[in-house]
Amino acid sequence: TCYIPPCPPLSQDYAHPPSAPFHALVSSRSRSDPDLVLLSLRGDIRFWDSITSGLAGGGSFESVNLELGEGEYTSGLLRVD
Repeated sequence: TCYIPPCPPLSQDYAHPPSAPFHALVSSRSRSDPDLVLLSLRGDIRFWDSITSGLAGGGSFESVNLELGEGEYTSGLLRVD
């Protein structure tokens, strides 16, 4: 079974966009399943407070945009504790 959460949209503005958004799993202190973060080239970030909700169709997530300037894009997602 393959689950695909509702990802931030890919941009057609780049010559070689990645096939999927950048992602990270973040450990949760209150639950056994981790949180999920997705980041698009355009700076769209989506956060699920449980990977289970993200994999089950992503009904509830937080969304924010990095407000990048013209010609700017994200090149990776780095987890720093």
